[in-house]
Amino acid sequence: MKYFKMAYNLIVSRFIFTLIIILEVAALLILSNTIIGVYNGKNMMYKPYKDIFENNSGVAMDVNDLLWLRRETQNSDVEKLREESGYIDASKVIKLIEDKLEGDVKVYSNAKLEFFESVGPKGAEERYGASENIDYFLLDDEIFGKLRLPLAQGRWASSEKTPNGEIEIVVSGGTDAKLGNVYDTPAGKLKVVGILTDNTYMPPGQGYDEADYEGGLPPEERNIFGYYLPFDTEVSMVPSFCIADKMLFEIAPDKYSFIECSDWFVSYGEGLTDEQIKSNTEYLKTIGYVEDKWDFSTIVDESNKKLNDIYLRMLPIMITAVVVVIAGLIGSVAMSTIRQMKTFGIFFLCGCRWRDCIKIISANIIMVFGIAVILAIAGGFAMSTLNLEYLIGFSPDWNNLIFSIGILGVMYLLSIILPHNIIKSSSPVETIKEN
Repeated sequence: MKYFKMAYNLIVSRFIFTLIIILEVAALLILSNTIIGVYNGKNMMYKPYKDIFENNSGVAMDVNDLLWLRRETQNSDVEKLREESGYIDASKVIKLIEDKLEGDVKVYSNAKLEFFESVGPKGAEERYGASENIDYFLLDDEIFGKLRLPLAQGRWASSEKTPNGEIEIVVSGGTDAKLGNVYDTPAGKLKVVGILTDNTYMPPGQGYDEADYEGGLPPEERNIFGYYLPFDTEVSMVPSFCIADKMLFEIAPDKYSFIECSDWFVSYGEGLTDEQIKSNTEYLKTIGYVEDKWDFSTIVDESNKKLNDIYLRMLPIMITAVVVVIAGLIGSVAMSTIRQMKTFGIFFLCGCRWRDCIKIISANIIMVFGIAVILAIAGGFAMSTLNLEYLIGFSPDWNNLIFSIGILGVMYLLSIILPHNIIKSSSPVETIKEN
């Protein structure tokens, strides 16, 4: 504690200069954590699909024309499934695909649940009215178990029912739902265990976001992030929604509509030849809309490119900031050490050792870092309050803490080297005489 008291006096004696260094360190922490947070925000959306895309061959497929517009296909097997009303049961099409294609085929698709009566959470926004129903997005079990959209309250839902037989759901903002609410519905009892942030994303299946592309048309190359549509409780012109595991819901046409979404990811599995992959893709083209460049390898490449762009765009700014802050910190500590050499010399003659002087300087640096960390945390809360987390796609994770500790450790080591050398090479008597 005595070292920190002495370090405090050093800070007070050069307060303005030290304050500038503190602000620079805080700004560096905010900048670096923002970059990592933006990366986390993107990686969080890619993670549920990463193993599927990277370890298997397959394609992305759009079946909107088949399921929603009810247009005829070139596939006679599919047309045999069409009912007189023009409706085609998507689950039967999925089974046909999985049985017909070569390889270990699996169709990853999300679904929507629509009740025939008004049940469950209600939209709370005035633009819809208090009785407005919300959308129910049911995610493929393998996807749901890995997805973790940021939560304002609670936790992510489980893929298993509660001991009371309740299905856990996560609800978006803009509803009257509260944590712990249980709703009795034709699909069973639904329990709210998490509430998403007001600004979030709807899970894949509803279409492709073309906002990032000039002219409004997406290129043939697609990444996973385009399949997540942004949602804002204040401005989005679509209903609020909830998310649950599709595996927990039975198909019961007499109780509710179970509708497969139009964007499917068809995995062929591993070990197929190029000819087999081509044959599978050509068959899918007779059912829905498939581009050759919508295959899993392209999605992986484009998704990784999007992730890497985060660092590449910010790298020059980051390097500049690190150099400026470290240079300022080293100069500040060295200058402070030189100006306090007479004091250190007196301490030495009074029984202190040079290592004690180093501890005083270390305490000085730690106090600077401590104040900077507090300011950086305050800046993070300010960003959250101003809704900047959503605007820049920021999502904090453990790597933010690890990186922050690492960068502070590096700055500490670099800033202590020069003062250490100055003190170790000095004579206490000569230091006092010179000053």
